[in-house]
Amino acid sequence: MASGCSPQAGCTEIPIKPECIEQGSCLDVGEIRENLRLLIDLSFRLPSQAVLSSQDSDIFRGSCSALEKALTAQAQGCDSVQHQSPDGVESLGEVVSSTGGQVEAARSNKKAPQNDRELLIILDRLTRANEHFRQRRVEQNRIQEQYQTRCEKLSARVSELENEVNSLHYQVFNNTIELECMRGTVSGLETWLSHWKSQNDSSFHLDPILKRPSKPKGRRSKYFEQMDRLEEQRDSLLDGLSAWMRGWNDATDGFRARSMDKSR
Repeated sequence: MASGCSPQAGCTEIPIKPECIEQGSCLDVGEIRENLRLLIDLSFRLPSQAVLSSQDSDIFRGSCSALEKALTAQAQGCDSVQHQSPDGVESLGEVVSSTGGQVEAARSNKKAPQNDRELLIILDRLTRANEHFRQRRVEQNRIQEQYQTRCEKLSARVSELENEVNSLHYQVFNNTIELECMRGTVSGLETWLSHWKSQNDSSFHLDPILKRPSKPKGRRSKYFEQMDRLEEQRDSLLDGLSAWMRGWNDATDGFRARSMDKSR
């Protein structure tokens, strides 16, 4: 019985048909070679991890030993020094070597087309992947250029806005100064008017009963004295308002000149 290894070892047992080698007939050289090639082919069919059991190993060794003795006995009767028969019979090692080479060549020839197809498939996939990566790189470069252009435009716009903000801050600062100046001017006018009013109210009260005298007398009447005081108060008020208006006009002229400088 020829097998790979026991099922417990996890190997597959390969059955050998008993009728592959004919029994009970005399073998010539051609049949010997054919049977040897059959055995060698069976050995190549075994998996690489196959191991014969102890009993099968003893049978195999005994068969090989008996086969070697039988062939050696036949070869000793020949005159050839290299143990070859007159019709060119090869040695057992040469038969094994040539048969093994033929089997390996046949296997290589069968695997070659399949390997070529797999390589072509891999090459096609790599080509497609390379083309895909190239397109992605072109697209990314285009997106990066657009992004850089937008960033440059945004940077320029931000710079413009910063300049506008700085200009607005400067205008607000100047307007604040002008507003405080106007407030101070108006407040000064109000203070002066209040002081003028309180001063004149405390020093003089107009008598509404007094009338203009029909005939002048030697001594000035109270009516004319009151009229003189009213004229003095009027003149003082007009002088104060005129002075304030001159200051106000000077301030507005300064504001106007500054506005013209800004607009240039």
